[in-house]
This record gives sequence, structure tokens and C-alpha cells, in this order.
Amino acid sequence: MSPVRLFARVTLAALVGLAPLLALTLSAEAVEALYVPWLGYPASLLLTGITRHLPFCLAEWLEGATFVAVSGVVFGLGRAWWTGRISAEEGTRLGGWGLAAAVSTVGLAFYLSWGLHYGRPPAAERLGWTTAPLTTEDRAELTALAEELIEVTNAHYLELHGSTDAEVVSATMDPAAIDAATDDGWARAARALRLPSRMEVSRGPAKPLLSSPIFTRLGISGFFFPFTGEANYNTMPPRWQLPQTIAHEKAHQRGIASEDEANFFGFVACIHSNEPFVRYAGWLFAQRQILRVLLQIDPESAGELLQTRHPGVQRDVNAAHAFWTGYDGAAMDLGQAMNDAYLKLNQVEGGALSYSRSALLIVAWSREREQEGPL
Repeated sequence: MSPVRLFARVTLAALVGLAPLLALTLSAEAVEALYVPWLGYPASLLLTGITRHLPFCLAEWLEGATFVAVSGVVFGLGRAWWTGRISAEEGTRLGGWGLAAAVSTVGLAFYLSWGLHYGRPPAAERLGWTTAPLTTEDRAELTALAEELIEVTNAHYLELHGSTDAEVVSATMDPAAIDAATDDGWARAARALRLPSRMEVSRGPAKPLLSSPIFTRLGISGFFFPFTGEANYNTMPPRWQLPQTIAHEKAHQRGIASEDEANFFGFVACIHSNEPFVRYAGWLFAQRQILRVLLQIDPESAGELLQTRHPGVQRDVNAAHAFWTGYDGAAMDLGQAMNDAYLKLNQVEGGALSYSRSALLIVAWSREREQEGPL
């Protein structure tokens, strides 16, 4: 059988397998009832049951191997055409069908292992909450929430450092301890939010990336790799950002696809941790999310509230801002564009802008827990 014919058959088989999976996305309720518990959850346990025991991130090695393999194929086809062993038409046909076979097969593996989680109903709907765009009419509520978040963040900073300004950037836990604390937080958060019991189950440790310098230049603090089930994190940003990053990627491990939802569930996991440093990171993340919205609606009130941060908290925020802006440039623009394209391909409204919409879920969560008293 010729390579072209083989690639064509592989493409057809993959498309046949993809058809019912993509048809399932026409009903968010069907995805939630059928795919999530009966395929997504077992797939995550199977994959992480293997990769959790590896002392390295398999994902980045697979990505590197894929890049080398694709480069080798392109070079081989180009050389064959240059030396006259194949015509330009034959090379184009072979390369085209090869690409179709690869893309369709990877797509099938993606949607079988994890990708259909993008078709779930929104988190607010699953939790029975109501969300709506935040406007000037929400000014008083946002101001009160931001003030409360600043107070609880300040309290956690004081608990960690014993003063309002330790004169250093917060870094009180090693990554392994942070990982364990976020898993503990996830179990507690799942119970607090009355999520299915499968959300409490650990999917293994988050993995540090050897390629962190590359991901830093791309503006990426962490990523989830669906083909191995691994949550992975950039080791270079200020340590206080790591708990939220790990908790966010562990949300993806648990079938939370949308970035705003992963941000929100990561925050709730952090604040339910038994470690003050992890809780501090979660509260500071939420504070910054709400303040960003308030700055757009009522800059004066937001500016006044910013002055009430402990100096040490502001030092942490400044360190994170300085770190990421220090890598502004074409590479970061490329990383953001790639992430935006990936999210839009999976029908995530707003693409990369969806990260900031976690503020809507934080506000909805705050409304639901009002009867419990102060944060």
C-alpha cells in the first residue's frame, strides 16, 4: 500500500471516530452526563496513573520530539524533491495527506482524552449560580468585596511574615510542599462547593518545566498537557504566584477546560488549603482580579483601596509585574496569540481574554457565601 493511500485511510478512520464525539458537543448536557464521568474521568485516571510516577515532565519531551519529527519529515520531503526522487506534485500530495492523517489522529486523541470538556455547561450553571457582566451599578458591591479581599490578604501576609513589610518578595514554601497543599485544598474546595466526589481525587503532582526560560519568554506560567494528563508549571516567576498556577493547572486535570473557570476553582482550592502561604496566594489573586474590574468602573475608589494594601503585599505585586513586563516583546506576543487561537478554536468566548472573566465567578461565589459572614 502506498504511503498516500495509507495516510488517506488513517485520516478517514480518525474522522469517523471524531464524528460522534463532535456531535456530542451539540448538547452540553450530554457532554456533562456522558463524556465527563464515563470517559473524561477514567481517561484522566489512566493517564495520570502512569505519568504521576515519572520524575520529569513527559509533556515537554513529547513536544520536543514532535518538533524534531515534523522538522525531519519536512526536510526529508524537501530533499527528495530537490534531488529529483519525487516530483513537486507527489511531494505535495504525500505531505498533505500525511498532515491530514497526523492532525485528524491527534484531534481524535485530544477529544477522547480531554478535549470534550470544552463542551460542558458553564461552571455557574453547574453550580446553580447566576452571573452577568459587571457594570457601574455593581460599584458598591465590588468596592465592598475588594475591601474585604484586601483585608484578608493583609491578614495572611502578616501571619506569614510577622510584619506589614518583610522587605523581600514572599517565598516561604518549596514547590513540592505547595503542590501537596494545593491537592489538599482541592479536596476541601470540592466538598465546600459540593462538587462530584471525583473532583477530590488527586491526579498526581504538578511538574516543573526544564523549558521554563522558553515559556517565560512566551508569557506562560504553566500549562496542562491533555495527552499525558500532566499539570506543568514555570519555575521562574515569583514564588507567591506558584500556588495559583498549580491549582489552576490541577483544575484542568479535573476536567475544568475554560480558563476563567480554572482560575476560579484554582482560587477556591488555594484558600481552602491548610497552608497560610497557599491561602495568601489565592486571596491575593482574587483581590487583583476584582480590583482590575473596579479600576475600570470606579478608578477613584480602586486607587484609594490600593493604598490600604500592606507594603509587603504591594511589594509582591510589584515583583510579579516587573518580572512579566521584563519579558515583553515579540516572543510573548507570539505566545499570547497562540494561546488565543487555541482557545478560540475550542469555542472559548473571548479567547485569551477569558482568563479575566473569573472575576464574575468570584463575585457570584461571594454572593452565595454572604450568609456565612466575613471571608
